[in-house]
Amino acid sequence: MEVVNSVPFSEKWHVLSHFGGRLKVMVRYDNGALRCAPLYVHSFSLFQPHKLVDAEKFNITYSDPSQLISTADKLRYYRYKKALLQRDIADYEL
Repeated sequence: MEVVNSVPFSEKWHVLSHFGGRLKVMVRYDNGALRCAPLYVHSFSLFQPHKLVDAEKFNITYSDPSQLISTADKLRYYRYKKALLQRDIADYEL
């Protein structure tokens, strides 16, 4: 089997098989030869605070959670450390 390094998207590729949802085997017929290529679709979520400037200011001001008195500030401290938004926390299910 020949491995194709780079192929323009204008050429017709078809899905031959799915493996586990993200891994696919793509095939095309080219000049009398059947060419195969693996395709892995990688997806990941990016975690960053909504306003990075606010998170940086807060974490510079309070380097240790023991410096914080209110529960809201402690929650904000840990949320910024994990780079989460308030809506991410609200959508989180146990």
